[in-house]
Amino acid sequence: DQFSGLSDGKYTVKVKDENICYAQSDSIDIRLPVPFAIDEIKVTNITCVDNTDGSLEVRINGGTPKHMFSVYDDQLSLVGQNEEGSFENLPAGDFTVKVEDAELCVVERAVKVKSPFAMQVDGNVAQEVSCHGLSDAMITAHASGGTGRLHFSLNGVDYSSQGYFDQ
Repeated sequence: DQFSGLSDGKYTVKVKDENICYAQSDSIDIRLPVPFAIDEIKVTNITCVDNTDGSLEVRINGGTPKHMFSVYDDQLSLVGQNEEGSFENLPAGDFTVKVEDAELCVVERAVKVKSPFAMQVDGNVAQEVSCHGLSDAMITAHASGGTGRLHFSLNGVDYSSQGYFDQ
């Protein structure tokens, strides 16, 4: 016979025959599996808008080895799967991390890979050339977004923290 739907605990199987004779098994111990949880997900956000240089490093506790780590995007499409828990080359977005152990127990957690604010820049003529042949005009630039302090350039080589150009 088979008994199902049992929780953890100690059980003894008893048997009786037609003559009302009895026998019983030794104690049978059903144990809980090792508790299983996602301890931490280290997120590396993307460096620039539209880059795909984000990453996730998933650390777990417990469960029965081997573990399978999976990452799904916000449309529930599989982005990556491996036994290490490291995922690279991710875009910005919402993801679900699922981890399955050898006993088919599953834990999951939502995580976000963030993008910096898009940079915006506006340039204006602050001063026109005053006379033919002179180089005395000036441009001012105002920028926002990005990460950290912004630097400005007219040639893409020489950058300055100042948003004005007079040469």
